[in-house]
Amino acid sequence: MSTGNRKIAPWGFVFSILLGLSLTACGSSTADQTPTPGVEAIFTAAYQTFEAQQATELAMTPPTEIPSPTLFPTLPAPSPVATLSFGSATASSGGTGCNNSTYVSDVSIPDDTVIDAGAGFDKTWQLLNSGTCEWTTSYKLAFSSGDQMSGETTSITVPVPSGSVVDITVPMVAPQDAGTYKGNWQMQNDQGQFFGNIIYVQIKVGSVTETPISSDDLTATAEAP
Repeated sequence: MSTGNRKIAPWGFVFSILLGLSLTACGSSTADQTPTPGVEAIFTAAYQTFEAQQATELAMTPPTEIPSPTLFPTLPAPSPVATLSFGSATASSGGTGCNNSTYVSDVSIPDDTVIDAGAGFDKTWQLLNSGTCEWTTSYKLAFSSGDQMSGETTSITVPVPSGSVVDITVPMVAPQDAGTYKGNWQMQNDQGQFFGNIIYVQIKVGSVTETPISSDDLTATAEAP
């Protein structure tokens, strides 16, 4: 069972007022009745009464609570992006897609081999044709810098297809003075242009063998003024 006040629809309330005023007018005698108000006045009075009732109901109605706005959750600060570092590019050794060579191994005379002063020796390297062009017999291994040790430019004796290896031997002569010697060599194409890895030979030379002095030389030296 509802315990609230029963509300009358706005236009039903106006109709009730009009009906009451009509009945009052009909029940009064002609002699003592007051002038009947016009229709406009009746509607004005009804509207004012309706407004007063609406204002009263509005004042008695408790205000509707407006929910507080929901706050957005605080997002954590983004993690710093890792900085990637890259090493410097390796210096080019002069190779191209067509002409390129890669050192494979020392076939003879490993680094720091001790050789007698003035002695001849054969230095052999194994190289890979790592380019896309075939090496013809016009290709050669040439001295580029350092100690040449009497080595001469040496042409290859057979064609070397791409992806194949070849042994190249250069005859050399050890220097006369003791010490460490190093000579740098590199492949050349048929135009005389260097390309590929720079390879080297490095040896150690012992003391120069002294020529024995004869007894006659000693006598001559002693008799000299």
